[in-house]
Amino acid sequence: MTGSFKRNNPSNHFFLILYGLMLYWPIFMHPAPALRGSDDTLLYHQLLDVLTWIFGKHLLEFPILIFLLTYMQSLVLNHIASTQRLFQRPNFLVGMCYWLFSAAFFLDQGFGPVVLIITLMVWVLHQVNHFQTTQTPGRTLYNTGLLLGVALLLDHTSFVFIFLPMIGLTIMRPFRLQEWFIALLGVLTPIYLQVGGLFIQYGHLQQLELDLKFDWPDWNLSLMENMHLALLMLVTLIGFFYVQSNRMKELVQARSSWSVLLATGLLSMFFLLFDGEQTHRSLSVLMPVMAFFGAAAFYYVDRGWFRTLMHLALLGMAMAQGFFFAFR
Repeated sequence: MTGSFKRNNPSNHFFLILYGLMLYWPIFMHPAPALRGSDDTLLYHQLLDVLTWIFGKHLLEFPILIFLLTYMQSLVLNHIASTQRLFQRPNFLVGMCYWLFSAAFFLDQGFGPVVLIITLMVWVLHQVNHFQTTQTPGRTLYNTGLLLGVALLLDHTSFVFIFLPMIGLTIMRPFRLQEWFIALLGVLTPIYLQVGGLFIQYGHLQQLELDLKFDWPDWNLSLMENMHLALLMLVTLIGFFYVQSNRMKELVQARSSWSVLLATGLLSMFFLLFDGEQTHRSLSVLMPVMAFFGAAAFYYVDRGWFRTLMHLALLGMAMAQGFFFAFR
């Protein structure tokens, strides 16, 4: 299986769908309603009302939406790896690893803000990784800030990622103060529109509440989930070691992208500290970055038996959790 994804074969787009279905089939057996909580933001409630009106009383549409968004995320992440030359030869390993890693925490969540946040953050990663090569930096920076502003309105904990464009600019472009202001303007635009709309409609901003609190993660994972996470971390660390060992052989563009990915991973760790009550949701935000280093482990490991062992172990744990979720 990993041998097929290690090649840049167009048929791998189809194999990614099959791979995703193999991992995500439990969510179609037990379709759950979308998550709705009292601490969710106004924009998320409004979006959920629209989706509920479109889907009606059918629940299967939400698992389908989760699957389609995850497939899109895997393609965008894989496109980043290809265009930024993160590996010497193009492949589909990042897309494969994202399916494999995300299955650890997505199966029992249902549709909620995290799915939308990760979708937006994947596109933000795509934008930031192209800061160095873009021919229209102003538009790219503004669109990046715009995506972050929408993410902030969907989940206030996403404020930790507002620093990502600034980090990307520092790593990939010479310092220009106006570019920082353009990115900040993009972040403020959706916030300004929501504040202005609420004030025009209601004459006050009582519905716009900022719900942020610093809290240590509530580690409520089961034994199987802890073992699965430990295995994911081990494969990620192996990939990190190989990335560092091959760093001098890579293009400057690739080295800059790996630095951006590391910074994104650190910011995602801070997400845990402001979303401590939702450990599954917080850990899910780490999966896009971990997928890149997991792909590096599968790409650089020379011993075929060890690659096969890593893949079977990760796949076995994901399938075991899937069966537990489907038949509990």
